[in-house]
Amino acid sequence: MTSMNESEPGALTVGDGVVVKLASQLVVPGDIELEGEIVGDVQCKDIHIGPNGKLTGSLSAARLVVEGEISSEVAAESVILRESSRAVGIIEYGSIQIEAGAQIEAKLTEASSAPVPDAISH
Repeated sequence: MTSMNESEPGALTVGDGVVVKLASQLVVPGDIELEGEIVGDVQCKDIHIGPNGKLTGSLSAARLVVEGEISSEVAAESVILRESSRAVGIIEYGSIQIEAGAQIEAKLTEASSAPVPDAISH
């Protein structure tokens, strides 16, 4: 389990039972501890989605740990899907760890270090 220093500047905690619906992208310079639900696009350093947590929307993060549910598009340098997690959508990762029992209905794509030219239009 990820522990967070509560005095860390730029950190955000969304408690169990709390639902946050975003009108625009949420940018958090620090870590997010998600026990409730966020609907919308999020950018942060690290995010831990607890067993009751749910994120619906795009996510850009350095590190993602999921015990709850994530759906839509994810881009993270490091992804850990715990045994209780459910992932739906698209996950782009630098490194990934998937525990037995994790439910995955997602396209997993390893991020490349260099941009890939659009080959579809040719």
